[in-house]
This record gives sequence, C-alpha cells and structure tokens, in this order.
Amino acid sequence: MKKLKKSKQNSKDVNKSSIDNVFEKHRFQIKLNKYNKNKLKVFTLGIVSSLFFIVCIYFLLPISNIKGYSINGNYFIDENYILKKAGISENSKYLLIFNSLIENKIKEIELVDDVTIEITNDKIVNITITEKLVVGYRFDEKFPQIVVADGSLIEIQDYYTNIISKVPLIVDFKDDIVRFAQSFVNVEQNMIESISEIQRYEYTFDPNGIQCFMKDGNRLFMSYYSADLLNKYNGISSANETENACIYIDEYSKNAYTSLCPEQQAALDKELEDDLLDEDGEKKDENGGEKDEENDEKE
Repeated sequence: MKKLKKSKQNSKDVNKSSIDNVFEKHRFQIKLNKYNKNKLKVFTLGIVSSLFFIVCIYFLLPISNIKGYSINGNYFIDENYILKKAGISENSKYLLIFNSLIENKIKEIELVDDVTIEITNDKIVNITITEKLVVGYRFDEKFPQIVVADGSLIEIQDYYTNIISKVPLIVDFKDDIVRFAQSFVNVEQNMIESISEIQRYEYTFDPNGIQCFMKDGNRLFMSYYSADLLNKYNGISSANETENACIYIDEYSKNAYTSLCPEQQAALDKELEDDLLDEDGEKKDENGGEKDEENDEKE
C-alpha cells in the first residue's frame, strides 16, 4: 500500500516537472525572441546612425556643394535677385536642389514667363529664363508700372534693372491700356526699345492712332492694327532721306510714306485759310476782293 502511494506521488512529481519544463522552454523562447528583436533593432539603429554620420560628414565637406551656376535669358531681371529667389549660392548642396521647387520660386517673379532648370553631371546648375515682352512703362497715380504685351501691369521694382532707360514712356491709353499693349504682342523687343515715347494720336477717321517718338529723331504714326510693322522700321527709316521726318503707316495697305508732321500741316492749313480771308476776316472771292469794288464803281 505504501508502495502504491509512493508511485502515485512520483507520478505527480514527474508530471509537474514536465509541465515546468514546458513553461520554462516557453519562457526561454520568449526571451530569445525578445533578444533577437532587440538585437535587430540595435543592428538597424547602428546602420542608421552610421549612415546619418556619413551623410553629415558629406554635407560638411565642400565636395557636397554645387560647382557653379549660370543664368541665361534674363534681360530686365537682376541676376542676383533670381539667385536669391531660387535660394542658390556657391554653398548650395547638390543633393538638395529640386528642379520643380526652384522653378516655382522663380516663377513668382511677375516678369518671368517661363523657366527651366538643368543640373549637369558635373554639378553645374543652369537656369534659363524667358521674360515677358515689355511694351514700355507708365506713371500711374500711385507708382510707376511696367506695361506688358499680355495686357498686365507690373509695379516697377529695384530688381528690374534699367528698365526705364530701355523701354519707351507710354502716355495716355489709360482706359485702353490692355488693348494697346496687346497690339504689340508680335513686335520684337529690340524694336520696341528703338522708341523713346509713345502717345495716343487720334485721327479724324481713326481713334486708335499711335504716335511713336523714335530715338533716331523720326516720328512714326500708325494704328493698333499695324503695330507689328514696327519690326520693319529699320528698312522704312533707311529709305527715308529726311531727318526728323514724320512717317505714316497706312493701316489697310500696310505701306509707309513720309509727309508733313501734324503741326506743320496745321500751320500750312492756317496759312492757306488766312490767305482766303480779307483784313476784316471775311472770305475773299476768287479775284481777291477786286470784283466787289468794280461792282461798287459801276453802281
């Protein structure tokens, strides 16, 4: 009987020991998994830290900088302002330059029509600017403005270099400035710069007249619809032998001809009118007034 109890006790101890072993193995496996996970984390953190350290060292070295930059196509916009707007300098990091980001920043300049960024393999940043066509400038009630061929008006800023000395002063056209500006959309920029001042000149038959004071001393009269013929002005002026001439462009035939200037024509008309009046301001007859005197004598 004692032996039976002892065997039962031994059986219980064996079962208990087996259960303990299972739990012990399970706890060991959990610890092992945690250790492996921690080991992987430490290994990953080590790699990330090493890469971060290498990147930091790289960006601290001059080798990470761009080797240079170039700006092309800017005529009115100051180069230094473009670089400032783009955030580019000799210390700019090659890997931190993103074309689309720089393009969007430069396009914030109102006179920029388009821009392209190219980064060469030798770390040179090439910026190509396309500026809007500038017709001239005018003085508004508040501030001077650039008149653009698309009809927009841009306030003159310091970074628009020498723009007043390059393009013509525009007088009048206050209520029609957009249509006036758009009539120059096909005129070349260098031909616009051959004009010193543009004024409205209304013909009796055409309210859309333009008078251009050219830098060579001539005056050019035309309409909105013939403004593109300014591109042929050099040929027109070279065919004219008269200095300080008034040149007229016919809107329909598109032909240019030289004639009296408006003030000369007005003076001539006044002189002719005076010749047709007597001393009392009355109109003479065809015989200069003698006919009336003869009639009086006969009576």
